[in-house]
Amino acid sequence: MEARVDNLHRVASPPRLTILSPRDGDRNDLSNRWTFKAEASDPFAGILTNVVWYSSRDGLLGAGLVLEDLALSPGNHQITAIVSGIGGTVTQCIQVAAVTLTNVDLKVETDALRVQPLMLDPAAPMPNFMAPNETNHVVVRVRNEGVTNVTTLSLALFMRPSDGGETLIATNTFFLAAFEQGELHADVIPTANGFYEFRAVVSVVDPPDSNLANNQCTWIVPCGSGSLFVAIHPPEVAASAFWSVDGGPWLPSGTTVTNLVAGVHTISFQVPPGYITPSNRQVEILPGRLTVYERLIEKDQGYLKVTITPEEAIAEGALWRLDDTPEWYASGTTLSNVPIGTHVVWFREIPWWSSPPSQTVTVAKASLTVATGSYAPLPRPPRQAILGGPPDGATNQPLNTAVYWFWGDSSVTGARVYFGTNPVLQTSDLRACVPYYVYSYDPGPLEYNTTYYWRVDPTNDIGVTTGQVWCFTTKPPGPEFTSPLVVSTEDGVLF
Repeated sequence: MEARVDNLHRVASPPRLTILSPRDGDRNDLSNRWTFKAEASDPFAGILTNVVWYSSRDGLLGAGLVLEDLALSPGNHQITAIVSGIGGTVTQCIQVAAVTLTNVDLKVETDALRVQPLMLDPAAPMPNFMAPNETNHVVVRVRNEGVTNVTTLSLALFMRPSDGGETLIATNTFFLAAFEQGELHADVIPTANGFYEFRAVVSVVDPPDSNLANNQCTWIVPCGSGSLFVAIHPPEVAASAFWSVDGGPWLPSGTTVTNLVAGVHTISFQVPPGYITPSNRQVEILPGRLTVYERLIEKDQGYLKVTITPEEAIAEGALWRLDDTPEWYASGTTLSNVPIGTHVVWFREIPWWSSPPSQTVTVAKASLTVATGSYAPLPRPPRQAILGGPPDGATNQPLNTAVYWFWGDSSVTGARVYFGTNPVLQTSDLRACVPYYVYSYDPGPLEYNTTYYWRVDPTNDIGVTTGQVWCFTTKPPGPEFTSPLVVSTEDGVLF
């Protein structure tokens, strides 16, 4: 439903309804009459008076904000109040009982005390507190729980500072009908910061109260204000994170708020994207003291590490990437700042290997997630042979030099050996076809001072792999040098 206000359309909210009297769980003697009271309002229509009351035992009781002088039949009743407004209909229910009662019950409830400086609006929704060296107004309530029609009682209120004795600050006598409450008022001027104890005591004059457990209540009320300093960590977050106290304005890290009422306050946080917003925190502000609160903001992210096997696949270009990002990463790379949640790891396709299927991984906050992808080899031509000797580019080699090599893998069934003096070996340079168990070749007598080029092309059932071209140079021509042999006839030593 919508409402029009100043040519603007607003969604109408449902009305508000509160049953003031009786309270849920009230019991009244059959000889007493009941008074029902409620508050009802509509955001657009204002105060509503069309409250309708029903009893689960007696049916329709009447309509209006107040129903007086009502008699309920004996037993338990569910009382239902209903009100309708522009935004809909609201219902509230309470449970009461009409019974025969013989005992008196006067009660001081835990929420019966109200203390705040006189200069403040008494209707302001603030916790109990006092300002030092100022006039503070105190109100305490006592309630007749409906046992008898009229009860005479006295109510006394005492105050005690944390470092002193108790003092009577007010007393009065009340005459309360069923469900009525009396209020005792007093003004106090505390002289120091700290915590003050208030104690209210009820004594029944006529008739006597048989339930003395709720005739007394004690409260602790702070006096004075305090300050709050909030620091946000780490520094890279503090620059763009904010905090507020009790729903106030957003403040940067390192700000101090002064003149906070002593007591419990709520801190809220606002953090940049990629970080976890902490839940609200409650802190206690002490009178005349600075409270310091520090908060570490955690990343809304985790870590991901992906390992690839086997090493042979890594050597031939196996990589991985995350989701739809274009970057490829090497095996063992750990990514930080990965948003928490589910992601997909993809593996790069490389020749002669079967790539692992994509994997769905879940990254948790501030945790390391590890994934592994295993490539499987496919049938392929053999890998290139590995040079054995002589070393590539070697010089001054003898004329009877033979070449040898090692196989690059175990799939080799044989090889084609090319040997010649042309750097670009041709088909005519094919000198031998050898089986897998032969891994050397002797070209026979070589020429002096000549560079020879050679290549090994391994073969298997899949195909042939062209090998690398290696070379060596033979020694230049020249006389053979023979050391002279001299024999000593004296000691037999050779020189």
